[in-house]
Parts: sequence; C-alpha cells; structure tokens
Amino acid sequence: MYYLIDGNNLAGAMGLLEENDFNEILIDLIIEYLDENRKKVILIFDSNELMGDSYEEGRLRVIYSPRDEHYQSADDKIIELSQEMDPDEGLAVITNDNEIKEEISVLNKEQNRKNEIQLIDASEFMMELGEDSEDVLGSSDELEEEEVDEINDELAREWV
Repeated sequence: MYYLIDGNNLAGAMGLLEENDFNEILIDLIIEYLDENRKKVILIFDSNELMGDSYEEGRLRVIYSPRDEHYQSADDKIIELSQEMDPDEGLAVITNDNEIKEEISVLNKEQNRKNEIQLIDASEFMMELGEDSEDVLGSSDELEEEEVDEINDELAREWV
C-alpha cells in the first residue's frame, strides 16, 4: 500500500506550518509511523527550486516538487504521480485540498481500474499517525481548512 501525502497540507492540518523546520518535523513523524507498519509513503512538499529535489529513506520517499512551467505547486506533482501509479497495488492520497480531491475523483471515474485511488483527509490521517496538534506543538488549536489553504497559497506566493 502506497500513501501519497500532500506534505504542506498535512503539516497545516497538524499546526506545523509556523515552525521553520515543519518539513523535518513531519518527515520524522512519518518515519516513526513507518516503523509501526508495512506501508510505503511518498511525501510531497512545495519547493521554490526550479529542479526540486527528491530522496529516499527506507520506505519513505520525500519529494520537493519542481517550480517550473509544468509544476506550479506540489499539487501538480501529486496529480501526476496519482495518474502514473498503479492503484491495484493500493494507493491512497492524503490531503484536505479540494482541487486534488476533485482531480482524483475524475481520475477514478475516467480509468477503469480494479481498485480506485482512496482519498483520506489529512486530519483523519493525523489520527492514524497517533498525533494531534496538541501532541505535536503542545496546543489544541487546529486550523480550519480555509486557514490551511490560505497558508499554502501564501507559501506558494513567497516561494515564487
């Protein structure tokens, strides 16, 4: 089973985006999660680099999506990977992003596959991680979906 995770979106749901090293915090949490199960995770973050970056650590692949005319954000990379991967192996996309959810729903309808790509809300996956915002930051404040989208948009504008 592969989990394709919208890193900035999950970090926002967990209240981590205000941390300078939110991506490293999230990567550490995912590594701990993978110690407990047999899943494979592709964690995708927005990047301000033209070429992006990618590395693997065990069953975790971290991708910082490129920033060019083809990839405007990590969302584009998530959609591309969703189209390329074989959901018959088991594929779930973790995000709260409505545009990604719509694209995955269309993809599921257009392609005649034995197994559909699963959609899991970032807040639901946060519970699977065994974390809540209080565990991560010592606070019980949880961002609303609109706040997460605003933060992601602001980050995208700053990285351009």
